[in-house]
Amino acid sequence: MPKSDFWDKLKTRLIEVSNAAADFTEEQAVVGKLKFDILNLNRKIDRNKHDIGDIVLQICRSDAPYNPLDDGEVRKRIANIGDLEAQIDSKRAEIARNVDEIRSRRKPSPKPAAASAPRPAPPPTPKEAPKKPAAAPAKPAAPVAAKKPPARKPAAKTVKKPG
Repeated sequence: MPKSDFWDKLKTRLIEVSNAAADFTEEQAVVGKLKFDILNLNRKIDRNKHDIGDIVLQICRSDAPYNPLDDGEVRKRIANIGDLEAQIDSKRAEIARNVDEIRSRRKPSPKPAAASAPRPAPPPTPKEAPKKPAAAPAKPAAPVAAKKPPARKPAAKTVKKPG
């Protein structure tokens, strides 16, 4: 192989690797931002759930016969949670679209001709030597009596004196 051919192939491969690294970095940046957005939306959902719980607790403590679903604030928070969940689904779909788009930009690198050729079969293994008869089994060891741990004294009960 001429020297210039080697350097040309090396240069081409380095460019491919650097482009793949750039695409991967871009993909991770986009996905990371969207995942952070999803995290913030989940925090908003948790906040709304917490607020609904506070409202229901106040209703329960008031001893008044009252349905929490009749409260406009509770209904507003429930609707808000539904909107936030829809935004999360949208962000997840956006992650999938962006990942597919970035990965589709990558061109499959051409395989070298040597890699596409079939590999030669491995050399045949020499015949195994006949096995020697196994030696007589050794005498089993005498069983060892398990040692018991030393007996523990019960812990003294401490009584706190008032005052």
